[in-house]
Amino acid sequence: MAGTRWRCPECHEMRAPKTYRRHQKYGCPSLRRRASKLRTAAEATLTRLRRLGLVARSPPPHCPSPHFNRRHPPNVPPPPAFCELLQSPALPVVDHAMGEPGFDPNFRFVTPGAGPGPSSREQSPRFAPYNPAEEEEEEEDPLAALPWMHGIAPHDYYELIVQEELLRKGGLRLPDYHRLTVQAFNYKVDTDISGRAYSKLPRAFPDHLANLPMEPKLQRQIDKISAFGARAIHCCINSCIAYTGVYQRLELCPWCGEARYTAHRKNPVRRVPRRTFHYLPLIPRLINLFRSPPMAELLQYRSRRRPKPNTLSDIFDGRYYLQLLQDNTDMALGLSTDGVGPFKTRKQQCWPLIIINYNLPPSIRTRLENILCLGVIPGPRTPKELDTFLEPFIDELEELARGVPAFNAANRHPFVLRAYLIAAFGDMPAVAKMMEMKGPNGKLPCRAWSAVLTNRHQWTCPLARVPGLSFPVSFPHDFMHLIFENIIPTLFDLWTRSGNFEAFGSGTEEYLLHPDVWTTIAEACPLAGNNIPYTFGCRVPDPKKKRAELTAEARLLLATMLGPVLLRGRFVHQKYYRHFIELVRLINMCIDFEITPNDIVTIREGFAKWVKDYEKYYYMNDQARLSACTLPLHALLHIANDIEAMGPVWAYWAFPMERFCGALTRASMSRRFPYSSINRRVLQLAQLSQIKLVYGLTEELELDERQENIRHGVQYDHYPDLVFINPSKTLPLQRSLQLKIAKYLGPVIGIPVEDMSNALANRPLKVWGRMQRLDKSLAEAVVGGDVIRGLWLCPVIKQCAMHHMFG
Repeated sequence: MAGTRWRCPECHEMRAPKTYRRHQKYGCPSLRRRASKLRTAAEATLTRLRRLGLVARSPPPHCPSPHFNRRHPPNVPPPPAFCELLQSPALPVVDHAMGEPGFDPNFRFVTPGAGPGPSSREQSPRFAPYNPAEEEEEEEDPLAALPWMHGIAPHDYYELIVQEELLRKGGLRLPDYHRLTVQAFNYKVDTDISGRAYSKLPRAFPDHLANLPMEPKLQRQIDKISAFGARAIHCCINSCIAYTGVYQRLELCPWCGEARYTAHRKNPVRRVPRRTFHYLPLIPRLINLFRSPPMAELLQYRSRRRPKPNTLSDIFDGRYYLQLLQDNTDMALGLSTDGVGPFKTRKQQCWPLIIINYNLPPSIRTRLENILCLGVIPGPRTPKELDTFLEPFIDELEELARGVPAFNAANRHPFVLRAYLIAAFGDMPAVAKMMEMKGPNGKLPCRAWSAVLTNRHQWTCPLARVPGLSFPVSFPHDFMHLIFENIIPTLFDLWTRSGNFEAFGSGTEEYLLHPDVWTTIAEACPLAGNNIPYTFGCRVPDPKKKRAELTAEARLLLATMLGPVLLRGRFVHQKYYRHFIELVRLINMCIDFEITPNDIVTIREGFAKWVKDYEKYYYMNDQARLSACTLPLHALLHIANDIEAMGPVWAYWAFPMERFCGALTRASMSRRFPYSSINRRVLQLAQLSQIKLVYGLTEELELDERQENIRHGVQYDHYPDLVFINPSKTLPLQRSLQLKIAKYLGPVIGIPVEDMSNALANRPLKVWGRMQRLDKSLAEAVVGGDVIRGLWLCPVIKQCAMHHMFG
C-alpha cells in the first residue's frame, strides 16, 4: 500500500489511502472549503449591491449548526397553531344579527328564515359562553388507568391482544408433527455432534428414528418453526470493513483495495459478495423473552431489587445508571467483544459481538444460554473499522429507544419495550476500536481523559448516536484484562526476568527472585490444587513450564490465594512482598460483592500509593527502564472512578466474553470453512433459544446432566434435603468436640454456650461416612444431588475431601 493513491469520487483528486477513507466517511474538506469561498464571495457581492440600493435587505442567515442531520429552528417564532386560535379564550364571542340571506342560484333550495330564532338563542348550545374551567374538568385521559397502553399504536394493540388470548389458552403449542424435528435439533445443537454422526442415527435406531429428518431438511424446517434468521451484510474479504452506512455503495475496500463482489460460478453476469457478516437481530429476541412467563418474571429483577443505602452491589447502583431507566420494563444492556482464534492461533481471528442482559439476576445473567450473540465478525484479520459492523445494531438501539410493542407474559399486558445500552467493555484494543481511538499505541492512549482535539478533522464515533451511552463513562476498564492479564504477569516477569522483561535491567536488582526459588514456587502451584476445593477455581498450572496454559482465572488464584503464601520470605527485602500484598488487598476489595463509599475512597488512595511505590521500586526514575511503566499501570488510577460510576467490577469484566469464546472454539467446525461453521453454530443456538421461549419448551428440551438416583440411607425430620449413608459409627462425644459444637449451636439456637455444653454431656455421637444433598429438577421433581464423603470414614480418597457450598 506504500505509495498508492486513489481518486476521490467527490473532489476527483488523487489522495493517499488514509485521506481517501476519511473523505469517504466524513466528506471532502476541499468541497467544504470551496463552498465556503463561494458563500463568502456571494455575501460580499450582496453587501455591495445593498449599499448601492439595488437589492433589498434580507434577514440575517442562520448560522450552521455543528450537529449534522438536525433541523434548525426558524429565525422568527412560528404562528400559533390553528387549534389554538379556535380555543383561545381571548377571542370574544360575537353575536351577529341574523339577516335575510341574499339571493344566489346556489341557495335556491334554502328555506328563508330556517334555523333557531332569536327567542331560542339562550337555550342553544351554539351561543353558550365559553368556560375553559369546565372543559378542563370534563377532559379525562382515558389511558390514565392503563399506563401500559401509552405509546402503543392501535394495530399493534390488536396484535398483542391475540397473544394474550393465546396465553390464556395455554400459549402457543408446537404441532405434534414438528415435535420430532425440534427434539432432534435440540439434541444436535446441545451435544454438537457432527453431521456425519447425526446421519447415522436413523440406521443405528431404525425402529425408533426411521423418520428422523436429515440435516438439510432439518435446518429448513427449523427456519420455519423459529421464524428467526440472520441478516447477511457484505463485508471485506479481509474483514476490514462492512459495507454499511457511508460505505454502503462502495465496491472496493478503502483499506486493502480488495473488490467487494466476484462473478457467480454458474452465471458470470451475476455478482455475489466475496464475504458476508451474519447479523442476528436483537429486537425479536428481546420481545420473545417477555413472551415466556418464567423468563418474564426473571426480567423483573431490576425493577424489584431494593438497593442497600450507601452500598454498590450491582451495576444499577452506579452513579451513571441512576439517571436512566424509569419504567419497570426498560432493559439495560451491555456490549462486549474480543478477538478469538478459531484454531488456537493468533494468525486468524474472528470477533464475536455479545450482549449482556442486566435485567436478569447476577447469578444467571452471564450463563451461556442467557448471553445474546449479535454475530461473529469473520477473519482472518482484525476489523479496521468495528463501527461499520455495529451499524445494524446501532439502528436497532435507536428503534428500541423510541419503543417497540411487546407483550409481558408476567402481568398479561401489552407494553412498549425500551432497551438502552449502558455499558461497553472489553480489553483495551477492543474498546479502542469501539470508541474509534488509536488505542494503546496512540499519543493519548487513555480513554478516560477528556483530551482537547486540536486537529481540524473532527468527527463523532457512531456509538455516540446510541441513546443512554456516555463517553467515556460507559466504557469502564476491564478488571480481568487489566489485573490478571497485565499487572500480575508484569510483576512475575520482573521478578523472574522472563517474558517481555527478559533483557530488562542489569540483572542485579533487589527485587529479583533466585532461579531455584522460582522453580520451587512454580512446582508448588499445581500441587496446591489437591488442598483447594474446586469451587474456588481451576488447578493452577506450573507458571514456569506451562506459561501458555495460564488463564485469567488461574492468575486470579495465583495472586490472591497462592501468591501470599508462596512468596512469603522469598525476597531479599520485604518491601517488595508488602507491595504485592497491598495489591492483593486492593484486588479483594474490588471484586467484593458489596462496596461502600468508604471502600471507594480506600481503593482510590490505595491504587495511587501503589502506583507511586511501583515507580519507585521498578522504574527508579531511570529513562532506560520506562518500559516497566505500561498503560495498564496508569489505568489502575481510574478503577475507583469506574466503580463509582458503573458499580462493582464483576458487573462488566470480560470473564463472560472469554467463556463465550471458549465455547465457540470448542464447537466442531470445518477446517476449510471455519467462519461459515461458526456462523451456523451461533444461528442454531439463537434459533433453539427462540423455540424454547416461544413454545414454552424450556423444561421439555432441557438436557443438562443431573444425578436422578437417590441413595438409600437415613433422613432426619429437621434436614429433609439430606440423606445420610453408611458407613457410620457411634462414638462417645469428646470434651473438646463438645465445646466446639456448643459454641456453634448455642448462638444459632439461642441457648447459652454453657447450657448447651452441659446438655451435650454424655451424649453419643453418630458419625456418617457419606451424605447426599437432594435437589429439585426443572419439573419440581426431587432428584439426587452431590454425594459428600467424610475423609475419616472413607480413607480411600486421595484428594482433599473439603466441601464448600454457596447458598
